[in-house]
Amino acid sequence: MSEFRLEHLKRPEMLAREFEVALLPIGSTEPHAQHLVYGTDTFQVRVFAEQLVQKANARGAKCLLLPTLPISC
Repeated sequence: MSEFRLEHLKRPEMLAREFEVALLPIGSTEPHAQHLVYGTDTFQVRVFAEQLVQKANARGAKCLLLPTLPISC
């Protein structure tokens, strides 16, 4: 399967592709008591979005995954 993550594409590769949908994952950067790191929400949404876009593209969609936006505290 070809690359779908904007962060992993070079400009010529991006220009050669046609995307119909761009997904922008957003995750919070916040404390989670004493047992999890601040980036937990951002890490989870990034993995979920990668799996979602990969499965959609495998079914014929033309999705681009944008870099995850970590919202600050």
